[in-house]
Amino acid sequence: MCVHTIFGLPWETREMTLGYIHEINRFPQIKFVKFHHLHIVEGSIMGVKYKKNTFKLFTLEEYTDLLCEILPLLRPDIVIQRLFGISDWDLLIAPNWGLNKSNIQNLYGERN
Repeated sequence: MCVHTIFGLPWETREMTLGYIHEINRFPQIKFVKFHHLHIVEGSIMGVKYKKNTFKLFTLEEYTDLLCEILPLLRPDIVIQRLFGISDWDLLIAPNWGLNKSNIQNLYGERN
């Protein structure tokens, strides 16, 4: 079984986010996870709400810091299938990190 989790919903607290990992760990049938940050796209209900009243979204640095905090908490037998989700440029409202998916995946590896 695979769990797909979006981090950074407007009502989430840090404690809630950490709690998601503990919940995932509780279920032995979960073998895979897909994580990504909230991104706002054209044509979505959240896109309409965001345009009327913007709310805080992760910066790239904030999101990678979160990943560094939660990944060690994940059960070691769970396979991570995704860390980022990026929409098509023509649909993306926010956040615009100015990088495509492969650039984001390689960003921190290039610094080592």
